[in-house]
Amino acid sequence: MSSLYHNDFRLMNGKLLAHYKFTDAMRQALDPNTAEVMDLDEVKSREAIEFVPAVVGDMTYEEQVIHEPLNVFSLIQIKG
Repeated sequence: MSSLYHNDFRLMNGKLLAHYKFTDAMRQALDPNTAEVMDLDEVKSREAIEFVPAVVGDMTYEEQVIHEPLNVFSLIQIKG
């Protein structure tokens, strides 16, 4: 069941980025060569930088994947 949730979140992130036309801006914001990352009480900058490849990995998909249905949620629920 947890793989369904993870897959939905991965797809949902791609769907939302595409819906709001924000994919390129997000990739630029996550570029480790230009992004400024500060330490927070809860998360240190090093930890955030180490997490970036996983986030970018979720944003890397074939165009047809964006049209796959979600299994647990609906896009209308998420946008709401």
